[in-house]
Amino acid sequence: MRKLVFGRQLKRGRGSRTSLFKGLMRSLIEYERISTTKTRARAVLPELDHLVNLAKDGSTSALRRLYAILGNDKGSVKKLSEVLVPRLTDRKSGYVRMVKLGPRVGDNAEMVRLEWVETAKGIKSTTGTKSIKGKTTKKILNKKTKKEK
Repeated sequence: MRKLVFGRQLKRGRGSRTSLFKGLMRSLIEYERISTTKTRARAVLPELDHLVNLAKDGSTSALRRLYAILGNDKGSVKKLSEVLVPRLTDRKSGYVRMVKLGPRVGDNAEMVRLEWVETAKGIKSTTGTKSIKGKTTKKILNKKTKKEK
């Protein structure tokens, strides 16, 4: 029985689960959007909210906790505290959005894209955009490859 056990196990031990979360958080901070499975995304969302709230605090102890959580990655902590937090100051939580991408080709796992709610001016959000003639690029590429064969 799982009495009062908090969090998701994700079929991993403690060490590999924490390194998975650390990698997902660092990638989202660095690239500002990542694609992952729905279960991993749902498991890492509260951790991301906690990171942003720590960075908003800005105290020395909060920065030390950020370094501890992100594995002493100075670039990630600097970008989080100097670039991302000023964009997210008006929010208290819900800093990251999950956009459904559909199933993965290999194993049919539900894929989602994690991205910050407030995007930078140089980075365009790809949600809701359409390409030529209202068709997505994936469908156009599939048609071209079928014609070539």
